Amino acid sequence: MDSDGLQSLLGELPVVSSHCHHLPTDQQQSLDLDKLLSHSYVGWCGLERGSTAAERQRFLDQVGFNTYFVWLSKAVEALYGLGPVSADNWEALSAALRQAHSDPEYHFRLLRERCRYKFAVEDAYWNAGDDLGRPDLFHPAYRINAWVMSYRPGATDHGGNSPWTRPGFDPHSLDEYLDLMEAAIEQAVAHGAVAVKSALAYDRPLSFDNPDVEAARRAFRSDAEQVSAADRLAFGDVVMHRICRACQRLQLPLQVHLGLGIISGSRPMFFEPVIAKYPEVTFDLFHCGYPWCDELAGILHNYPNVVADFCWLPLISTTAAVYALHQYLEVVRSCERIVWGDDTWTSEEAYGALLAWEYVVGRVLGERLQQGLCSASQAERMAEKLMYANAQKLFQRP
Repeated sequence: MDSDGLQSLLGELPVVSSHCHHLPTDQQQSLDLDKLLSHSYVGWCGLERGSTAAERQRFLDQVGFNTYFVWLSKAVEALYGLGPVSADNWEALSAALRQAHSDPEYHFRLLRERCRYKFAVEDAYWNAGDDLGRPDLFHPAYRINAWVMSYRPGATDHGGNSPWTRPGFDPHSLDEYLDLMEAAIEQAVAHGAVAVKSALAYDRPLSFDNPDVEAARRAFRSDAEQVSAADRLAFGDVVMHRICRACQRLQLPLQVHLGLGIISGSRPMFFEPVIAKYPEVTFDLFHCGYPWCDELAGILHNYPNVVADFCWLPLISTTAAVYALHQYLEVVRSCERIVWGDDTWTSEEAYGALLAWEYVVGRVLGERLQQGLCSASQAERMAEKLMYANAQKLFQRP
């Protein structure tokens, strides 16, 4: 098999996505090009798009080499047949998007037919554990940020979420709070959740060493002006360790956002003590810890309970993803410990993320095949593992 044959195979294999934030139908139906860009990582660039051809051209000149934009443009070109995104076809692409999404099933069909998804793990951070009413397509993850950050009524995670807003929620002790949290995780599993998800890198540092229970008790239900920052962190530490024990008991993978976020506190090595403390928990470590991909390689080498998750990385930096995949294939204890997810809100960007992953896998396996580091049959089997088999095994329902 040559590189062309490998790339062709990758474009035909089924796919399992380890992570997405796919938006509900009512938010998909209003998409035009401007809204698509806003609901994508291109929007994170913070640049004005404008409304005239000249303003749009200036925007495109600024983002033209950014990989968030590159792969979204490739996806739009492939899906709508109007060429890459340009100032000249901006309005035509908007009209095509509006027309396509007037069908409420269109965005689901894109995932099934163009992305070839068997299923995706859905992190509906606006409604933890939701499967968008499509359990055939979405296996939910249960996000726990709100539990870790909400030490008192009125405290929330970075998205404004808190368990204290639940009807009848009124625990009067830390122990009662933790019991209610574990019951909520159990309920999510009963409704189909296949993982617990931490995006705490957007809320706090990822060091959870030696939790101080007494400090956590001081923080619980305390007034914001009276409780210290150290006690608030201790509260989160205690909650996170309880989550790890729940995942161990329920045999749930714990998905952990590493890198970026609050970048000063999100290095993979900050989280390493937790990985070491809970060897029976499978930690699905997101984004390869970018920009600290090498740190994750060391963790991957030393710990058998770790999965390297390439979700988002090929969109952040395709070059970094190629480098990381080469390295991880060489150091990972089992090649079943590498997965990928699209980590997107729309089907168009999910397709772009998939195109990026196919490029990364095809390039890495093609180079290894050309250099005599694997056989054609090994490359084929590895392609299947990376596109769907590893993630399907990790997130299969009981």
